[in-house]
Amino acid sequence: MVHKLTHLLSNPLFQNLCQRVIPTFNKLIPFETQTVVVAVSGGPDSLILSFLIFAWAKARSLTVRLVHVDHALRPESSAQVLDLQKLLQEMGLTCDILQWHHSPLKTGLQEKARQARYALLTEYCRQHQARYLFLGHHLDDQIETVFMRLFRGSGLTGLRGMSLLQKRGDVTCVRPFLTVEKSVLEALCTAVSLAPIIDPSNEDWHYTRVRWRKVLDGLIKPEEKHDFATALMKIRRAEEAMDHYRNKALQESTKMQELGYACLDRAAFESYPAEIQLRVLTDILQSVSGNAQPMRLKRLARLQQMILSGRQTCHTLQGCLVDLHCFKKVWFYREYAQIPPVMKLTSPSMIWDHRFSIKIKNNMDKNEYYVSPIQYLKINGITGFDLDFLKASDKVISTLPVIYKKTGIVSVPHLNFNPQLFSITYLGMTKFKGLKT
Repeated sequence: MVHKLTHLLSNPLFQNLCQRVIPTFNKLIPFETQTVVVAVSGGPDSLILSFLIFAWAKARSLTVRLVHVDHALRPESSAQVLDLQKLLQEMGLTCDILQWHHSPLKTGLQEKARQARYALLTEYCRQHQARYLFLGHHLDDQIETVFMRLFRGSGLTGLRGMSLLQKRGDVTCVRPFLTVEKSVLEALCTAVSLAPIIDPSNEDWHYTRVRWRKVLDGLIKPEEKHDFATALMKIRRAEEAMDHYRNKALQESTKMQELGYACLDRAAFESYPAEIQLRVLTDILQSVSGNAQPMRLKRLARLQQMILSGRQTCHTLQGCLVDLHCFKKVWFYREYAQIPPVMKLTSPSMIWDHRFSIKIKNNMDKNEYYVSPIQYLKINGITGFDLDFLKASDKVISTLPVIYKKTGIVSVPHLNFNPQLFSITYLGMTKFKGLKT
């Protein structure tokens, strides 16, 4: 019943929580924002988050959309989806359900599920013109994450933990509960007789995170968790200083191009401390590939040593092709093999390959439009534009987007073929605004 939600919103514990966390993100969400999305797993963290965002959004006249991802990994998942919908309906709220369709999985289950979940959630946000996705990660999750990264050999960036705001393409993830203990959220559920959905995989010792959770529960006292949060704040301050010098190094050493490739000056790169070198490489690789996921330090350090040792070779990393043959420069290109071969243009705007924003300048007609890398069309003989001048060795042009329909090519804006039909913006320039190009 709706009165249950009213009971929760008036609870002193809930009001204290609102006063504690809402100021941390309220001013960071632009006033013109109209819709926000909350990911709801059914656990105490995401349930309380849903109600908190509901209360906050109501005061700002925002639309809130709740969404749950059914990973379809357990026989009982469908029944739990119904339980979640019923629970939310009793609170006067509705929830959209997204399902992950996949073949049987044998290895890397949790990581693949996590990647699929974020892909589904961010695409849902784009479909509903929502730029902000709220997630329920809390302080206990943060502690687990930092310890897992520490024992994986993470650098300083990884050890700062999850961030309040995290960009995923054109969607920003917001985590308001990173300084809130799980016990506070559980106590709130108990206080208002709210029964969260229990996921049995959270007790499965086969998963690394579960094992860490069990160890840390017996290792860290409740009062020590805030000391841990204070330590993370100090690490973030050190990170801010590193970011300052990283930006300076990028300006001195890197040329980023609107066509989606980058050039690194070897001499300038070699003059920086090792940590700054790693950060410069991270920014270049993420911008060229469109992949914002953190890289394993070992793989990044291997590329760093290849550059410093003067090796003349080609190397692939993070969806990029790194050309080390030039004595003075290192060239970074998008790796063609990692680009989706065909994407259907289903709306007036889309993000293609996590790198380019494509928008139709005029109203869409009834034709079905597709986007592919130029090299894909050349290989498959799709006609409508002379692509014979392209060579397989052209690492830049072959990875640029081309829009076409079944009868042939419609537009290649980068090559000035019908550029009036579509506008294309390279998203990788974001980190390099103000830097030389």
